[in-house]
Amino acid sequence: GGGGLVSEGSIFGLNVGGLGTASLGRTRGLTVGGLGVYAKGGATGITVAPLAVVTGGTTQGFTIGGLGLIGDQGFRGVNLAGVTIASRGRIAGVNAAGLAILSREQILGFSFAGITVAGAERIGGLTVAGLVVSSKDVVEGIAVAGYRVEGEQLLGLSVAPFNHFRREQRGIAIGLINSTKALHGLQLGLLNRAGNNPKGLRWLPLLNFHP
Repeated sequence: GGGGLVSEGSIFGLNVGGLGTASLGRTRGLTVGGLGVYAKGGATGITVAPLAVVTGGTTQGFTIGGLGLIGDQGFRGVNLAGVTIASRGRIAGVNAAGLAILSREQILGFSFAGITVAGAERIGGLTVAGLVVSSKDVVEGIAVAGYRVEGEQLLGLSVAPFNHFRREQRGIAIGLINSTKALHGLQLGLLNRAGNNPKGLRWLPLLNFHP
């Protein structure tokens, strides 16, 4: 479509809209929008838009949004955005955004964001953020941030100036200040807090350990 490609149902195959491509169903195949792509039912395959890809269902495959990817049911595969990837559902695979990756569920795989990676549930795999990696549940695997890594629990390795795990740390935390209520592993930093150590050993410089 020179101006746009619009369907009240699904679209299959090679789909190109000069300004945008919109489907009230699902798109499958190679879908390109000159500005944006909207797929109410989700997308499968290669989906590309210079501004944004917006989907209401699960999006699978290779998805690129020049500014952002916005999904209701999550993204699976290779997901790239110039600014933000945001979803109510799970984001899994290779995920990269200039500013932020945000999910109300899990973020899994390799995830990189210029400022923050934040999930309401588990963050797992290799996660790198310019400032903050934040989970309301578990941080699992390897997490690296320029300012802070935080969550209810750590299972793996966390590297940041500030590492804070509200319930438990199982693994290694490396930073300036490391803090957890229950330590089962090692903390390396200027100041380290392990709430389950005996009094006098809960706050220690350089390192703290609890089996």
